[in-house]
Amino acid sequence: MKLRLVVLVIWAILLFVLLATPISMVSLTLLWPYEHAGLVSHFILFFVSVFIGLVCTKYLCSFRTRLIIFTGAGMFLSVTLELVQILIPGRDMSFGDIVFNIAGLVAGLVFCIVLYNIKKIRQLFENTGES
Repeated sequence: MKLRLVVLVIWAILLFVLLATPISMVSLTLLWPYEHAGLVSHFILFFVSVFIGLVCTKYLCSFRTRLIIFTGAGMFLSVTLELVQILIPGRDMSFGDIVFNIAGLVAGLVFCIVLYNIKKIRQLFENTGES
């Protein structure tokens, strides 16, 4: 349980740093020379966040409750982080970012629901009494 909590905290810090740090599009396109690299990165970050969050919090409450919590929290964070970017020099709010954040969130939720419904993988999301 402690390792899962550490992983979740590290991911949350990494997510905040990536979404709140001024990053020029020049440096992003050097890493990935794709026209919509910023939007795709938002999608991937939120997709992965849902998976990590649901797996790391499996000991807290039922899978269904965590889905509801992560849906609300993900949408709140998506909008809030974009609004905060107005205040950060070198960053600007983008409606496209919000859309791709939420799309990544929804895709991650659907992916986790599909995995949860595969009996051999279900233990990844359920509390089995382990620490």
